[in-house]
Amino acid sequence: LTSGAGNTAIGFEAGKDTTTGQNNTLLGYQAGQNILGGNNNIAIGTASGETMTGVSSTVLVGKQAGQSINNASAIGTVAIGHQALKDVTNGAGNVAIGFTSGKNFTDGGNNVSVGHGAMSSSGTSASQCTGVGSGALLNATGSNNTSLGYNSGDVITSGTLNTVIGYTADPSADSATNQTVIGASATGQSDNSVTLGNADVTDVYMAQDKGAKIHALSAEFNAGHTAGASIKFIADSASSNVIIDSSDTSSATFLMHNSAGTETIRMNSHGGSITCDALTSSGAISKGSGSFKIDHPLESKKGTHHLVHSFVEGPQADNIYRGKATLSSGSV
Repeated sequence: LTSGAGNTAIGFEAGKDTTTGQNNTLLGYQAGQNILGGNNNIAIGTASGETMTGVSSTVLVGKQAGQSINNASAIGTVAIGHQALKDVTNGAGNVAIGFTSGKNFTDGGNNVSVGHGAMSSSGTSASQCTGVGSGALLNATGSNNTSLGYNSGDVITSGTLNTVIGYTADPSADSATNQTVIGASATGQSDNSVTLGNADVTDVYMAQDKGAKIHALSAEFNAGHTAGASIKFIADSASSNVIIDSSDTSSATFLMHNSAGTETIRMNSHGGSITCDALTSSGAISKGSGSFKIDHPLESKKGTHHLVHSFVEGPQADNIYRGKATLSSGSV
């Protein structure tokens, strides 16, 4: 040491090659051995901060914690635990707490890893990642991932922008992008998607009183293709109404398609019409008035003519035709 005040070094070769720097506290065999011009560092443990050069304001506690830091850009690094951030050379704002936490980082920045082996196999320049839990984000090399829970997100390698919460929860692939996965052992389904719960989840509640609204441009309800699958709209018991609303005041249409994608039912609020291939009722049908249109019975006129019948209400079933007809003999 040639200049610098307030330095404390305890242990064989602790701060051995330090020439300048001040207010450094070094405790342990070869702790902070090569600090050159760094200030306000704390290194406690064998070879902790061993190769630090010109870096300042680090806290390194544990054998080989932050051992490879060698660049001033690693300012503010916090590594607590055996080999925590052992391979980091540069990159600011990294925090690792736990046995081998963040061990294989090299030059990424602004990462937080908390837990036994959290992000311990992550390498190269992963940045802005947060892994909390034993083995969380174990293999991540991509940036901007957040994971909470035991072994959560350990599938991720080059994937980015993922949020994973829950015991062993993971996105759908190691290169997943922008997947949000929540629930114990839940697995994401696709990029740019949200998965709530694992395969055992049977109900999802929006607010504890089920009173929350869901806002979306569109919604697709897929009941699957298994026998007995169904989609149910259950009306509020106070009104007993099922309401399908549209922001278009002129027309709101409800369509039903079969499995082949062919339209089978159309209900249009404009004029109150219902269109379908066939309508069967096992009970009574009540109405104010009505009519029906059928194809002309003669094959030659089927394409151009129809028979239009009006409903006649009465106590007995009748089929009444009024008009003139030309008989085969020519009489009227």
